[in-house]
Amino acid sequence: MSFLRIPFGRRDWQVRQPAVVRYLAKIHVDAFFEDGTLRLSSFRHFRSHPDEVCRDGREGLATASISSPNSKGLVTGVCGQEQYVLCASAIESKELADRFGKDAGLRIDDPLRFADLVAKRVDGFAGGASGPCAYTNDVGITASDPIPFVPPRDGEDGEEVMRRFSERQQSFAIGAYFVKHLRFHRDAEFRFIWFTSGPERDYPEIKVPDARRFCSPVVFGHGKALDTGA
Repeated sequence: MSFLRIPFGRRDWQVRQPAVVRYLAKIHVDAFFEDGTLRLSSFRHFRSHPDEVCRDGREGLATASISSPNSKGLVTGVCGQEQYVLCASAIESKELADRFGKDAGLRIDDPLRFADLVAKRVDGFAGGASGPCAYTNDVGITASDPIPFVPPRDGEDGEEVMRRFSERQQSFAIGAYFVKHLRFHRDAEFRFIWFTSGPERDYPEIKVPDARRFCSPVVFGHGKALDTGA
């Protein structure tokens, strides 16, 4: 695990970042520790995953109710920006590995530094987010924008004003990509999302050798995880 320090006046507040596990076939774990090879995925793939256990038809579909001091809006739609996703879990167990059909895992000991190093290898990186997923029967979210909507002034481009307002509203909807239906709660998912400005590729493989120092391999044996060392 790692800690993120945030200054609260003259004192620090430490935000705990748990180590999370990306369940993989051992051949892919070995490839990562050999030269940093890492395979990413996308929301589009999650929606059509051939394994029913892993398939979620609502992945990347955002529904967010957003209110400001003088307006209310509803953002709905599919994540239209190119993005790559890596899913991990806060649970490290052979039972979960068996459910995913995997025999090994990549333990990410420092999620924030790992995300930063991957971002530097993603073509056209345009921002991202990481964190634990929430689980609920209602996958929509509610958010508040403290900044009121200001109508176009005389001589101001109305379409540009509305475009900026729409972009701000949509920025609040990113939280919807971390909300999953309650039936997936056993996954205890922690996910990483890297948005890009380039064309999306299926299962892009990148090499992130520097990220290896923030990870450790795990092989799942008889009922427990066997730590193979960093």
